[in-house]
Amino acid sequence: LVKYITLKYQEIKTIVKNINNKNTNVILGDKTEIRIPRKYEGEAVIGIGDRGFYNCKEIQEIKLPKTITYIGEEAFYNCFDLQTINMPSSVVKMGKGAFSGCTFIDYERVGGCNYLGPWLISLYDENQTTIDVKEGTVGICDYAFYENKKIKTVKLPETVKSIGEKAFKNCSSLENLNLPDSVRTIGNDA
Repeated sequence: LVKYITLKYQEIKTIVKNINNKNTNVILGDKTEIRIPRKYEGEAVIGIGDRGFYNCKEIQEIKLPKTITYIGEEAFYNCFDLQTINMPSSVVKMGKGAFSGCTFIDYERVGGCNYLGPWLISLYDENQTTIDVKEGTVGICDYAFYENKKIKTVKLPETVKSIGEKAFKNCSSLENLNLPDSVRTIGNDA
């Protein structure tokens, strides 16, 4: 049985109140700080569903447990004030646009790319021709380099396990991409 947290912005305050009355740790905090628990009703919480926190504009911080393996499409879309999210290394799949519209998020910027924990989220320097993905990266997000016309070479470390859907689609100048033995999943049209 797979459990996903799929909450709507309007429901967060009500759910927090109900959970606190039941003395259950499903989500703790207020609209600005959310902590996802390891278990909900006895089942492990392993993912954030598609659009789970879509348009939750007041959230500033999300704390994810190490049980999370999946972050759905547009899970945190337009969470304008989101600044901090811990990205556990247990995440093996991240959906398209999971953090689109998160304008204040504190990405680690290395070699022209935006990273959240061990995930390469996107390219921030569109003029890069060579990308050396940082050591320790486990995944390349869906659409990470989509339609970039300048990238010629991408070097992936042996730690990469997942390449997302359309990650390199229509990168017309791409000539060299090493595919390490560590890669276990490659999304459609990657």
